[in-house]
Amino acid sequence: MRAIRDGEALEQGEARELWSHFSAWMDEHPGDLAGFAAALGVTSVRPALDAKGAVLVVSSTEAQPVYGNAARLGGDPPKHEKREKGAADPKPTAPKAKGNARSAHGKPRPPKQPR
Repeated sequence: MRAIRDGEALEQGEARELWSHFSAWMDEHPGDLAGFAAALGVTSVRPALDAKGAVLVVSSTEAQPVYGNAARLGGDPPKHEKREKGAADPKPTAPKAKGNARSAHGKPRPPKQPR
């Protein structure tokens, strides 16, 4: 478990304790990030993701974001995330041949019967 406070990584034990308090607070006060931040005496707290996994981001200066899904901190977005408008299109693929002789499961299709 990792945590960052004002851009500095917290030690493992301190980060684990912060996550534990955060989890307990969110169980008692679902979605109340601002209340948890106020209880800590900071401006904002938010969960985030980076290449190594979950990170709890604590700030004395950043405004509290609206509660939602964890945002990514730098790095490449996962493949399932949508591309932004204007982003390069993916490489084109060859069109599928009509009358594919294989089913979706890779097994040969039975021949068509006349009507």
